Amino acid sequence: MKPTRLLTALLCVTTPLACARGNSASGDLEHAEAATTEVPSAAALVGDWHLASDPPMPMPRLQMRFTVDSVDGPTYFGRLSHYFSGNVGGDLAAFKPFVGSMADDDSVEFRVDQRDPAMLGIVVQGRLIADTIRATTLIVGPDTLSKGTNRSWFLVKR
Repeated sequence: MKPTRLLTALLCVTTPLACARGNSASGDLEHAEAATTEVPSAAALVGDWHLASDPPMPMPRLQMRFTVDSVDGPTYFGRLSHYFSGNVGGDLAAFKPFVGSMADDDSVEFRVDQRDPAMLGIVVQGRLIADTIRATTLIVGPDTLSKGTNRSWFLVKR
């Protein structure tokens, strides 16, 4: 057996990734390993995202949770899964599921529309950094919470 075929055969037995893209044991192994470890960055968005602020809001406060259920490339799909304003809960059935997008620079944006077109929804724009989305724009109904205030808004993954 030729040395390169022997090396390829050994790699196929010890590292199945070596056989993923052919018989070459050189660059294809590195390419196969890179292909299996690359995960679309939008996949990091799957889960529950809780609204937080700095400085924290006093109680009772605005409480929201967004749940991202699935991802397809840079597009993600989710829903508003918790909504309280002060001590009054919002009707989650009044809100449609949302479709958001993530850009190459890890910026995210989504809009949660209400089923009644006369009612205003929620808009979030920001940047994903680890398990936090730092909101550059947060609009809830008629209120833009992120502009002209001394408070920073975040969505934190839990």
